[in-house]
Amino acid sequence: MVAIPLAALSATPTLKLTVPPPGRYGVEDLWKVTVTADTVCDAWFEGRVFEATHGQVFHATTKPFRLALGTRLYQYRDVQIDKTETAAGYETFVTRSGQLPAGKYRFKLMLQPFGVGDSNQFEVKPMGSPRLILPRQGETIKTTSPQFTWTPPSPLPKKPVTYELRLYEVLPGQTPKEAAASNPAWFEQAGITGPRLVYPAGARPLDRGASYAWQVDVLDATTRVKLAKSDVSEFTAGGAGGSGLLTRQQVIDVVLAQVVVPPTLNHTARVFLGMSALGRGDRVRPFYDGRERILDRPTWFSWVDDEPQAFFSHPTRYVFVDAYTGRVAVTSENWWPVVNDVSLWMSDKEWTDKDLIIYSDVNCNR
Repeated sequence: MVAIPLAALSATPTLKLTVPPPGRYGVEDLWKVTVTADTVCDAWFEGRVFEATHGQVFHATTKPFRLALGTRLYQYRDVQIDKTETAAGYETFVTRSGQLPAGKYRFKLMLQPFGVGDSNQFEVKPMGSPRLILPRQGETIKTTSPQFTWTPPSPLPKKPVTYELRLYEVLPGQTPKEAAASNPAWFEQAGITGPRLVYPAGARPLDRGASYAWQVDVLDATTRVKLAKSDVSEFTAGGAGGSGLLTRQQVIDVVLAQVVVPPTLNHTARVFLGMSALGRGDRVRPFYDGRERILDRPTWFSWVDDEPQAFFSHPTRYVFVDAYTGRVAVTSENWWPVVNDVSLWMSDKEWTDKDLIIYSDVNCNR
């Protein structure tokens, strides 16, 4: 009677934890493991999470399950948690969408009753706050419907996020931070899916000459938990009229934040931007293509070469940024741009001009 279970335990299974991608880690990552077994029997997992300064912050066991013969990937949905112990401050980790706070951690998972396991170490870094780009600090805007633009948080969380923008009137004697802390919101918008928002035409109009403070929050799209908050920036509503053209640096910030988005870019790219805005009547078309875009207002033009080491037809993007409002339009093309019948950014000098190149992650030799 004793010989049968001993024989079953003689072939010890092996475990290999799946290492999650860098970023924030959740409870589902603790139970993602590949098990190779030569026998079929009842088993259970025992998981622990250790933090470098606080020691063990989480311990749990699963209910027994039938161990599969061969190699199998077990995930959170494949196990049933039986008992848990969680340290103070880590309670949200036990929820499916909960995450670990910043710190240095070690996951350890054991397969019982075999007493074999695996572990991995990682660091959860605090999420960087979004940076407000437009309207820029202290700017007097020249439109009644400004475009608000900011950068995504860094590092990007592995789960979807939304943004919440709030606008406050800055009263005489107040600082922008005081206005944001004590005044009712002049305008607020939740559920924004990207790092930009055009002030809606139907929203409460901005008062000419008034100063406004604005701020952006980053939230988990599922739980609505606030993940990060930007600083407070201020601008003045000056009404329509005047020049009010975006500077080249402002346009660089817009193109990188809204189109290129380096933290999310999964391929090499080289991005060019002219030294000045194009004017009304200027013509833009792809090489080897007769389709022309005739500009009807001052516009900054940028070219994103998504395969900079290719020489012939390949994916590229044309980026048009309204020089007054900052609104962005992007078209997908297959050739380098031609402006007013002149090819841009194709000479050896232009190809390496650091003034014209606003982003590049590849060294292209010509």
